[in-house]
Amino acid sequence: MSLTRWLHRSLRTVINTEKRLASAALAERRAKRADEAKDAGDEIVKERWDARTDGDGSEPPDVSFSDDDSETLADEYRFSRANVLGSLTGPNAELRGRQLENKIANLTKLLASYGLLEHLSKAELEELLGAIRRLLDAAQ
Repeated sequence: MSLTRWLHRSLRTVINTEKRLASAALAERRAKRADEAKDAGDEIVKERWDARTDGDGSEPPDVSFSDDDSETLADEYRFSRANVLGSLTGPNAELRGRQLENKIANLTKLLASYGLLEHLSKAELEELLGAIRRLLDAAQ
């Protein structure tokens, strides 16, 4: 009887260890894919920015999302995370949130490179980017 219990405990330990290792490997692969996607998006934005500015050496504006109404600089776009991104829940919410921020930031930089954002107020920009986010969500 005690041998059977020991065997079952050992098997549970082995199975749980394998599950933990597989989960860690999956999280690592997801993070690597997210980094690769971010790098590819940044490269596309930089390429289009350079083409639109005739390679004058300028950089695309910084785009950030915050939970407060802090001041922004002249060459920066700062948006309310709640207004643009909404709230994410569920598994991998933090990783999905970072990926979504990168996508929206790159879209903002791309639109800025074509001069399409200059005449919009901050509220209009947040409304536009929120609609784009909803379109991206619907496409998945």
